[in-house]
Amino acid sequence: MEEAGVASALLKLGIPTMLGMLISALYNAINAYFVGGMGMSQIGAVSVVFPIVQNIIGMGMMFGAGAFSYISRLLGKGDNEQADKTASTSLFSGLLVGAIIIIGIMVFLDPVLTALGSTETILPYAKSWQ
Repeated sequence: MEEAGVASALLKLGIPTMLGMLISALYNAINAYFVGGMGMSQIGAVSVVFPIVQNIIGMGMMFGAGAFSYISRLLGKGDNEQADKTASTSLFSGLLVGAIIIIGIMVFLDPVLTALGSTETILPYAKSWQ
């Protein structure tokens, strides 16, 4: 950033982020198209499960984004050892919290899916593992 300037750095770093978000949106649209061809209950199941997946991804991103800010400052100071520790802590904390959330959702799967709008016809598809 010292050499290129803020605008150039934002473009350089922002374009991959935008491409990642575009690919994610395309994946969801294509997924909905093909699953929608299977039936209304199946597309309803995808819609019901989507917030669960997004929340788990969001938790992982929370740990990653928070750690990234701190790690960049540590690397700027030249404290590589603490940056390594922070990266490891962030990674394992994200994995642990994600696992706890997944286990909690699996234990209470029916009430969670029902709270997210699942009906009797959608519930079997939302619970499906295959």
